[in-house]
Amino acid sequence: MLFLKSLFTIQQTDDELIQQLDQYEENIEHEVDSQHPSTISTVYSTSTIIEEGQSEEVKSLHENETDEEQQDREEQEDEERLSLLEELSSIDEQESAAIYRDITSVFPNEQHQQQQIPIIRDIHVPQQLVDPRKTGELWPRTTKHIKVSASRLTKEENQLLQLVPLSNPVFAFNFTITLCNREYTLRTWYVKASLQEKEKLAMGLHGYGKGSTKHQFHNLAEILKNTHSVLLITLPGFGLSTGATLQSSRYKRESTYLLKSIIDSFGKTKVNILGQCGGGGVFMRTLSEYPKLFAKRHFLGRPYSAIMPDNLLQVLKTNKIKLWVYWVVDQDHMKCCVPYKTLLALSKKSKCVRLDTEVRNYGDLEWLPLRSIQLPKISRSPNNDIYIYDPSVKAQEDIHRFINYELY
Repeated sequence: MLFLKSLFTIQQTDDELIQQLDQYEENIEHEVDSQHPSTISTVYSTSTIIEEGQSEEVKSLHENETDEEQQDREEQEDEERLSLLEELSSIDEQESAAIYRDITSVFPNEQHQQQQIPIIRDIHVPQQLVDPRKTGELWPRTTKHIKVSASRLTKEENQLLQLVPLSNPVFAFNFTITLCNREYTLRTWYVKASLQEKEKLAMGLHGYGKGSTKHQFHNLAEILKNTHSVLLITLPGFGLSTGATLQSSRYKRESTYLLKSIIDSFGKTKVNILGQCGGGGVFMRTLSEYPKLFAKRHFLGRPYSAIMPDNLLQVLKTNKIKLWVYWVVDQDHMKCCVPYKTLLALSKKSKCVRLDTEVRNYGDLEWLPLRSIQLPKISRSPNNDIYIYDPSVKAQEDIHRFINYELY
């Protein structure tokens, strides 16, 4: 942690700070990968021996690359990702209108909770019907800051849904936004609930690592299936979203603009956040600037931000917002780091922050383990790892009750 100490004691330019953050995060990623087998257990059997062998070949092929070769390869891979996302979003208007009519059959009436509802997973929502003022429902729409494109699911995304099914329908969207003078396209899933009362929205913001994608909170979307629609976001530089692999610090200077633009695309609604590591950091920085965007309850797993907002406690108190922070200490999230110290101090001053610092176990089950699924063409892991929270029954109950004001 000496690097972090020097980070806050030496005056640096923005470019120098971004460069050092890039290097620090790259070091963390290598440490995570090196200890991956012992820290993230695989419970979903999805990979074939051939796929595993192929990923190892790719990994060894890239080991001897020069920096220039790596940059060229990553630029080509980014172009291929963008081409794929554009192809998935090229939807015929007549086809979209026909599929939109099918959407209404997914949510027929107030009997939703009592009957089997058909699950339509590969649905395109036409842009002219996305505006909630026209549909009466909560859908993202294009604004002057962000472009929203309805999309098909990829074959691999459909395979993941078969392995880890969701009760509510899943809609794919691509969000395109300019950050730091560069255009990024973000791959997202919208897990849509049908609610008779005012619709509520939650968002999942994943953490750091080549296996991190929108699917980190896949199972937590299921926890909130009866109360919230959930937007699962893949941040720039991860998964199928565009951007240089893991270079998340390059867009962090405008990460508050990014999250605000995504939330604004849904109109005037307040959002509950499920955040992990760097995704939790994006949320805390945005919360400190735009507290009115957010609901009163948020669940964060080891949220990480190299620089914590000075006004965080004031914002929480003024807006009566509560954070439940689940912090299991590991090599990359030590008790000596700035976010932990800051949140610990805030938890002692106010009930606005609840900080759990020990691993919760119920019988032989860990409360909220992070696991891995192996499927190709979803994450950027050379081993096809996709990190996903696998909550115990107790965790499902606790998180649901907390977000819905029934706990703490």
